[in-house]
Amino acid sequence: MSSFKGRYSYSVDNKGRIALPAKLRRNVSPGANEMFIITRGFEQCLFVYPQDEWAKVEESIRGLSPSNPQHRFFVRTLLQW
Repeated sequence: MSSFKGRYSYSVDNKGRIALPAKLRRNVSPGANEMFIITRGFEQCLFVYPQDEWAKVEESIRGLSPSNPQHRFFVRTLLQW
């Protein structure tokens, strides 16, 4: 999985879209089809995943124990349910 670390400024256009920096887009696998999943992170951050990597992340998140309060918090934070 590619690692996109750093701090980036962005703006939202009139259609509600953001432009990802070229530095990030260059490192995305062709399997992502230029699509990204953006989810709430921690401490006012966003997590951005290429579409093909998100499927793997979501699968591992859903495998966490729903009976564990820390796991439930983590799942709700990332998946928003």
